[in-house]
Amino acid sequence: MEKIKALKKELNQEFSSMIQPKRFSAPHLLAISTSWLFIVGVLSFATWMDSVWVWALSLPLVAGTQHGLMILMHEGAHHHISKNSRLNEWISDLFCAWPVLLDTRLYRANHLKHHLYLSTEKDPDWIRKKDLKEWRFPQTRSFFFMELGKMALWKGPREWMVIARLFFDNKSKVKAATKSLLWLTFGILAAVFPLLRPAVFAYSASLLFVFPIFQRVRSIAEHFGLEDESEINMTRDIKGTFVESFFFYPFGVGLHLSHHMFPQVPFYQLKKVHARLKESCKEKELTPHMNNHFFFGSKSVLKDLTKASTREPVRQKPSLENQAS
Repeated sequence: MEKIKALKKELNQEFSSMIQPKRFSAPHLLAISTSWLFIVGVLSFATWMDSVWVWALSLPLVAGTQHGLMILMHEGAHHHISKNSRLNEWISDLFCAWPVLLDTRLYRANHLKHHLYLSTEKDPDWIRKKDLKEWRFPQTRSFFFMELGKMALWKGPREWMVIARLFFDNKSKVKAATKSLLWLTFGILAAVFPLLRPAVFAYSASLLFVFPIFQRVRSIAEHFGLEDESEINMTRDIKGTFVESFFFYPFGVGLHLSHHMFPQVPFYQLKKVHARLKESCKEKELTPHMNNHFFFGSKSVLKDLTKASTREPVRQKPSLENQAS
C-alpha cells in the first residue's frame, strides 16, 4: 500500500502539467463533432444505398459511435469538456448523454461513488451487479457468449430502458423538457419526412440492440475477473487494436486502471499516463493488471474471465474501501 501511495503522489505531480483547464477543450469538441459527423455519414450512406446489408452493417458502426458518445459524457462527468460547469454540463448532455438516454449530473453522482468505493457495498455499480449470475466470474465461455446473445435479443433493450429511467433527471424542469423535446423532434422528423424514417429506426435499433453489447463487454472488462488485492489490480488497462477500441474501448476508456488512479487526466492523455504508470510500477516492483486484447491472445481478458471447466461461477469478493482513487 505504501508503494502505491508513493507512486500516486509522484505521478500526480508529474501529470499536473497534463491538466490544462480551458473554457473549452478542443480535443473533446473535436471528438464530439467527428462522432456526430460519422453517425450522419453512415446513416446517409445507408439511406442512399437502401440495401438490407448496408443497413445491417450500419448498426454496429452507429452503436460503436454511440458508445463513444457515452464515454465522452463520462469525460463530462469528470468536468473535462469545459472548466465552466454550466457549459460542461450542457455540452455533455445535449451532444453525448441525452442521445444515448443518459444524464450527466445523475451519472456523475453514481460514478463518483464508484470511484470512491470501488467494488464495495457502497459502490452503486457493484451493488447493482453483485448478485446477478452473469456478473459472477469465472464462468464458461459458452455461458459468457450466450449472455451476449441474450443482450442482442431482449436483455439489452430491457436493461437499457431501465437505466434510462434511472438516469432521467426530473430535478431541472428545463433539462427534462429539453431532453423530451430532443427525442420528440426525432419522432416528428420521422413522421413528416419518410426518407428519414429508416435512419431514425436504425439509430434507435443500434442504441437498444447493439450498443448494450459493447457497453456490457467494456463494463465486464474494466473490473471483473481480477485479483482484487490492491488498487493496481482491481482495474485493467487494455491496449486493444483499433477495431477493438472503436467498438469496446472508445476514447481511451480501455486504459481504465490509468483513469481510476488519475481521474483528473483527460482521455487524450491516457496513453502517456499508461506508459508512465507501467514504467513506474516496474521500478517499484508493483504488478498492475494489464491486458493486450479482450478476445484473443495469451493475455486476453477472456482468459481471465472464463474457464474451460463447467464449474459454477464464483462470486468476486468486494475490495477494501480504502482502495479508493
